[in-house]
Amino acid sequence: MIQIRLAINEDVPTLVAMGRQALEESRYQTFNYDDNKVRKSVEAYLADQRGKYAILVAVDNDKILGYLFAMAEAYWFCDSVVATNISWFVVPEARGSSAATKLVMGFHRWAKNRGAHEIKLIVSSAYHIDRTDKMLRRMGFTNIGGNYALNLQSNSK
Repeated sequence: MIQIRLAINEDVPTLVAMGRQALEESRYQTFNYDDNKVRKSVEAYLADQRGKYAILVAVDNDKILGYLFAMAEAYWFCDSVVATNISWFVVPEARGSSAATKLVMGFHRWAKNRGAHEIKLIVSSAYHIDRTDKMLRRMGFTNIGGNYALNLQSNSK
């Protein structure tokens, strides 16, 4: 049975490897993946004592199936707190299971515990956008816009 828990220090190597896997199947695959930078970021999120960051993991029989890196902070224009995902990934063999939805439900609980006014899930990987949209709408989320990117390293204008 898939359970959601907060990541712990022993999860760091798995999270670094999963981060690489996430980027390799996404639109970010052309970027250099820096294992050391990711490890330091994960360790910093785990060490956060202010409650601004969290890493939730979906676990089944001690195996991590997915993660959701979360952040909660006040909007720039008011004191209302918004909880946002930094990265969200489920391994291919666990897609179609309850891992993704349980991660979102765990994120919801975490955000509520921080007094968040709303949750925003950012989907910018360009991978299975339609399936992700369908799942999030079923869970009560509303599409509020889109993500746009312009590659400044390409030769195109």
